[in-house]
Amino acid sequence: VKMVRCARLLPMLAFIPAVHSFAISLQGCRMLTARPGLLRARERHVCSQRMSDGSAEQRLSVTGTVYDGPSGSPEVVLFTKADCTLCDKVKAVLKECKDSHPHSLSQVDITDPEHENWWKRYKYDIPVLHLNGMYWTKHKLDMAAAQEAIEAAKIGSFKQQRGEPDASRLEH
Repeated sequence: VKMVRCARLLPMLAFIPAVHSFAISLQGCRMLTARPGLLRARERHVCSQRMSDGSAEQRLSVTGTVYDGPSGSPEVVLFTKADCTLCDKVKAVLKECKDSHPHSLSQVDITDPEHENWWKRYKYDIPVLHLNGMYWTKHKLDMAAAQEAIEAAKIGSFKQQRGEPDASRLEH
């Protein structure tokens, strides 16, 4: 594993082929991994996260567009964070059905400082999905459920589902 300074990380990531997994150590403090095809170059940015002791930790944010569907197609938002294996499984299901049920997919990294409100709500329940701005589901997704919901959103009959998590209600 090659040691790199954080400032040099982003240019390096832009040239790593999407075919290979890789690991990079940031100043020996933390191991970051990226899986093939998860992020496009424009989505990779370093984010500073404040730690409980007041120090700052720099890490990659996974916020951004995963893929765009045709104009007017349903919009899916995945609330996630780096190295969330359940999120990767949900994303794989969505990618598998994107040709038969076109939709756009973007993701929100709930650990980004600017997404603190989502962190407070979803920190114990990712992956969480929204469809056309409404809560859809959490934890898992199968192909049949994905196709049914995306089809309902396409024709305008999708309604917000019950059971949206809100950890902030439990912590007061």
